[in-house]
Amino acid sequence: MRTALVQLLSDSESVLVGAGYAWAALMFALGALNIAIALTLPFRVWAWFISVGAIGAKVVAFLIQYVIFRTIVRRKLRGAAAGGHAIL
Repeated sequence: MRTALVQLLSDSESVLVGAGYAWAALMFALGALNIAIALTLPFRVWAWFISVGAIGAKVVAFLIQYVIFRTIVRRKLRGAAAGGHAIL
């Protein structure tokens, strides 16, 4: 199963690398925002940000990534089933 998945996504390596960079940028931005909020705003604002804002941003990012990857895989599977090569 893993080999088939790797083969299916091998043409989409730039998308996978881009997703990794997007996650890294999100973590950096959340860390910088965490420091800024912790140093400048009241404790209750920081507590809300850590419990809701930061986790919510990660959940939204995951859902966006899931939809994008699912769309790519579906297109490739449809293209393979039709006997051709699906484009990204």
